[in-house]
Amino acid sequence: MANATSALRMSGMNSGLDTEAIVNALTATTKNKINKNERKVLKLQAQQEAYRSIIAAMTKFQNKYCSMSNIKTCLKSGSLFDSYKSTLSNSAGTNVNGVTVSSSTGATPATYNVKVGTVATQSVLKSSTAEGKPVDISECTDENQDYLMTVSVGGKSKNITVKGGSEAEVRDNINAALKDAFGITNNGGNKVYIGSDNKFVSVDKQGVTASRPTVYSSERNVAGIDVSNMKTGTNSFTITVGDTTKTVSFSSISADYFDEIFEDGYRDGAHIKEGADATKVALFKQIAENQRQGDVYDSYGEYEENFLKDDEAAQERFAIDYMQYEHDKAYKDAENAQRAAAKEKVISNGLENINKNITFDKDGNVDVKSSELSAKEQQAYDNVLQGYQNALDAGDISDNPKHFDYMSFETYYKKHMESEYKSLIDDDDIDAFWASEEGQYNQEQLEKRYEAIEKSYEAKKETYIKAKQAVTYEARFKEAKQAAYDAAVAAGDISDQEGHKYYCSLENFKFSKSEFESGEDYQSYYNDYLADAENIKNSYDGIDYITDFKNISQSNKAEYYDKELYTGTDEESYLNGYDAAQAVRDFNTANIQNNLGAVTFKDEFTNIKATVNDDGTVSISGEATYEVEGEDGSKTTPPKSFAITQGDKNANDFGFDAASTHSSSGGVSNQISTAQTIDSLGLTADENGKYNFKINGVSFSFKGDATIKEMMNEVNASSAGVKMSYTTLTNQFTLTANEYGRGTEITFEDGGEGLLGALGFDENATFTEGQNTTIEINGEYIETTSNSYTVDGTTFTFTAAAEGTEFTNEVKRDYSPAIDAIKSFVEDYNKLIDEVYGYVDDEPNKDYYFLTDDDKDEMDLSESQEEKWDKLAKKGILYRDSTLQSIMSSMRTALYSSVDAADGTKVGLYRLGITTTSNWADHGKLQFSATMTDAEFESTFAQYADEFAKLFNDAKDGIAYQFDNILNGAVKTSGAEADRGVLVQKAGVSGTASATTNSIYNQIRNLKNMIDTLKDRYDQQQERYWSIYSNMETMLGNINGQSSYIQQLMGSM
Repeated sequence: MANATSALRMSGMNSGLDTEAIVNALTATTKNKINKNERKVLKLQAQQEAYRSIIAAMTKFQNKYCSMSNIKTCLKSGSLFDSYKSTLSNSAGTNVNGVTVSSSTGATPATYNVKVGTVATQSVLKSSTAEGKPVDISECTDENQDYLMTVSVGGKSKNITVKGGSEAEVRDNINAALKDAFGITNNGGNKVYIGSDNKFVSVDKQGVTASRPTVYSSERNVAGIDVSNMKTGTNSFTITVGDTTKTVSFSSISADYFDEIFEDGYRDGAHIKEGADATKVALFKQIAENQRQGDVYDSYGEYEENFLKDDEAAQERFAIDYMQYEHDKAYKDAENAQRAAAKEKVISNGLENINKNITFDKDGNVDVKSSELSAKEQQAYDNVLQGYQNALDAGDISDNPKHFDYMSFETYYKKHMESEYKSLIDDDDIDAFWASEEGQYNQEQLEKRYEAIEKSYEAKKETYIKAKQAVTYEARFKEAKQAAYDAAVAAGDISDQEGHKYYCSLENFKFSKSEFESGEDYQSYYNDYLADAENIKNSYDGIDYITDFKNISQSNKAEYYDKELYTGTDEESYLNGYDAAQAVRDFNTANIQNNLGAVTFKDEFTNIKATVNDDGTVSISGEATYEVEGEDGSKTTPPKSFAITQGDKNANDFGFDAASTHSSSGGVSNQISTAQTIDSLGLTADENGKYNFKINGVSFSFKGDATIKEMMNEVNASSAGVKMSYTTLTNQFTLTANEYGRGTEITFEDGGEGLLGALGFDENATFTEGQNTTIEINGEYIETTSNSYTVDGTTFTFTAAAEGTEFTNEVKRDYSPAIDAIKSFVEDYNKLIDEVYGYVDDEPNKDYYFLTDDDKDEMDLSESQEEKWDKLAKKGILYRDSTLQSIMSSMRTALYSSVDAADGTKVGLYRLGITTTSNWADHGKLQFSATMTDAEFESTFAQYADEFAKLFNDAKDGIAYQFDNILNGAVKTSGAEADRGVLVQKAGVSGTASATTNSIYNQIRNLKNMIDTLKDRYDQQQERYWSIYSNMETMLGNINGQSSYIQQLMGSM
């Protein structure tokens, strides 16, 4: 930094000396010390980075094979070596449906002959069809007017058009339209009809929603447009409801829009011609995939309706499986992304080498250094050369400079070479790069991605655990409080009768959390919580309270269903069978419905609804949802003006002009909605403004502004022991007992307000008692209220599909998990050796040192030269590191462990044909015997299974325990500094306390402090010497001035 002194620096103006060179020479010793110490810092930082890379590799290895959290690979785990598998079979040789079997550690190998009688179910009380409101048709009086209604039955909607008249005539017209829209029953009656009370009914007990008729002033309700025969261009509409106006626009395409992209005579996805318009091809494929996804959504909707909707256990299983799918997909996406990055690097390296070794002179002559090109690079060049010759032979181009379509080989080469080379790069090239030294970075990045994914999912699991703990704790606390309350009532300490002098409500009953936690119930809760936490950590079991099936978005459910469960058409097959006419119709339909249907009018219209009918024509309507309360307290939905005008420059004429103004009478649903309030049911509350009822003796009371959903939630969270649900398909409510088996009753008592009756819980409600599971195992009859039964460590779980089946289950020891883990252990141990000895065996290059900023300025290297220099400077950074060699030596020694077998022999890894290689440079890598077959390997393991288990998981001398202790001594990050692993004490680990408490960090800090001191000294020395020489220059200047003055005086005499 310049100061007052440095600003007066003068360099040899009077003396002729190179002051700057003199000063730099005088301060060079200090400057060299700074540079030398900065190089030391850079070297220490490189060493720290290398150590941390090894720490990460060792930690990963330790976590995989020595941590109980990784149950599939932990060689310390007794359960890994004591696994069992069950094999189901029946006399018919077919699949055994409705049965799952699992055997825990310590299960008894056996054969079980099982007959399933019945499977436990819950008691269910189903309401009759819940009542809704009648549809107001009083304004449909014009016999010459068409009225549009949208009717939805079981989730499927259709538009119907009816003529006006008297109410009876309108009902007749509606029923005639419903007959055409939804069909007739076997006896000739309507499947859906409107009764004399103006309520819609489905004879199939499906939920029905009907909009209030919309009055149109234009002829009929259908615009004069066919989505299959539109023009290509932009369309816009201005829509006015009341005083609010909104504009929407969308694109349309013509029937022949895609014709040019297909081979002659075809118009389907299997015949897209090469070189077709890429934009149109991409649009065609996107439309096809959107429709396929729509099919998947529809299929998933049916799957959910038929298999998941009323089955909480199935929903929970689906949610758990989805979480695992999401986890696995994240891994696959990470791998694909890293492979894509590796591919880009392969291409970049190849193109760089191509540009270096294939050059053109100013005359266009090419020089190819084939010896410097890879096989793929040479092949790309040969293909381009051949392509150029083919184009010349076909007359597509000319090599005559005077010809109008002349193209030189250089121009053709530059146009095609890059794309040709890219087309040749495949997975083998990526794998080869991945295995190279340069490609190690991609592996490291992928491992970091994996670690980030695991960290994210571990955090997610911790969230589930805490959330579930809170939910379970609160539920158990309420149960304990209720029990304490009941005990106090029974003892006469308090009364639960209002008006009694000792009356105390449950709400006001004093029962603290500390009382709960000191009671017997708390230990039971805590044991359950620990079990749930372990289940969640090990997989995703036990998350049913948190990852509710309904909390997974419909799109994510459908994606998982599509990728894992769906047996429908895949993307390629669907595209091949998709034709242009359908693509045009689907594109136009989606744009009309999605754009017009997205227009909303707050507090007035729910939305503008655009429907494409079966004949391709378009209907547009609106539904009002606001209500006005009259003086008598009645509520009505008054008409609102509804106008739709198409744009002046529309590509298509929809038949709407300025005169197309309509009056909407709004819309009313005659189907219960769980979002509506209790008041909206039209009942009369009690004197306190509440609606009351009892279920299983438990009283409920709600204000009128509570929604039906809120009412259901309170019932489900209560001690009534039931779950209330609702389905729009049948417009019915259901009460399902929480407990399985016979003897579980569901009783209800409606209040005077009739709320339960309005929901269909009346004399027509149907009760189905639950049943017990009845099974016979090896001749023993068993009856239980549960759907699971455990015998000698083997658990059978049944669903309804199992009823009446007979099967045999054979339970055997399963050695494959342990064998797979051992083989994986050998592979990863060898990789760890490569990682560590990649540093330890790497000899330093003494000609290269770490470059400081001053070094870089002085040497003036290019960026690529700096990278190569830096790489050479890092060589040998941990050469012959004694600490690393000691750790690896200890691990190698542990592998020679053995145990005594019952037959008096010794059992070690060598029994499985696992030995160290004979090449000393391999540093003790393990290898499998070339002469031992897989069958022999498995047979040997089975013969000495218990001994191999002890070989690895003996708490004192087991290989896995020895490795764990060795690796703890090397890479442990927790505890006091002196208790951490030796490598962590040396280099620390980012993100932990050790990052700033390790020996390298301390050395770097001390060196940086020394560098700061030397820099201060250097600045002071520079200033002092510059001050001396500047003053000297000033004095010499004065002397020269005086001499000149004297000479002038002498000259004038």
